[in-house]
Amino acid sequence: MASRRGDADPVPTGADTVTALIRDWAVERPDLDTWAYRFFASAVELERQLSLALEPTFDELGIRGGDYEVLGHLRRAGKPYERTPTDLSRLMFLTTGAMTRRLDRMERDGYLIRAPHGSDRRSLMVRLTPLGLTMTDQVVERIVPLLSDLLEPVRGRMDDFETTTRMILERLARTT
Repeated sequence: MASRRGDADPVPTGADTVTALIRDWAVERPDLDTWAYRFFASAVELERQLSLALEPTFDELGIRGGDYEVLGHLRRAGKPYERTPTDLSRLMFLTTGAMTRRLDRMERDGYLIRAPHGSDRRSLMVRLTPLGLTMTDQVVERIVPLLSDLLEPVRGRMDDFETTTRMILERLARTT
């Protein structure tokens, strides 16, 4: 069965994805005011495309993007660069099982260690190793300029963007 656009039409990518999505909804459901869906779809596609743009850097450095996220949370905690596994799970919206698997792999790779908690015998702390600290700094030193270059067109609008984002996040927090 052929689609209304025709089976030979290419699948849209990037900005065209959002345009096609909104166009298709306008055809199928012209009664809907899709401006909010357009905003949501744009945010999702932007995040997807930026993540794809970072992948070559992660690949070159031999690290996964999700692992860098763990390293970044530990690095930003300040010396001694540690957090509990539970804190990391919450920060990254991961189940404890998923976090454990990630930490196991990263510990094997030498990026972090798990050590007893200083004041709670039942708990552990996850701490960056010197290799983990070096890797974190190498990655951030590469991705910050890359993101700065990619996002340069909106640099002068960051205050508006942050204000808008904060308003939406506060509204979401009130509904959950």
